[in-house]
Amino acid sequence: MEDENSTIDNIDVTNTADVSLSGLANGIATLHTDDAHAKSEYYTLDGIRISEPKLGHGIFLQKKGSKTVKLIR
Repeated sequence: MEDENSTIDNIDVTNTADVSLSGLANGIATLHTDDAHAKSEYYTLDGIRISEPKLGHGIFLQKKGSKTVKLIR
């Protein structure tokens, strides 16, 4: 009996299709967003979403597409 923590380097599998797994995508390479046409969302530092006219004075977060900036008014 082999050690249960050992690595299997060579194994034969029968009754399967012959498929190569090399060169397949292993995740999302990049995320594309259209920031130019995205609608702005505004949040307080506590994470509460607010509308733009109610911003007033203070520090707020503006999220537009994939970008988030800090606004100081």
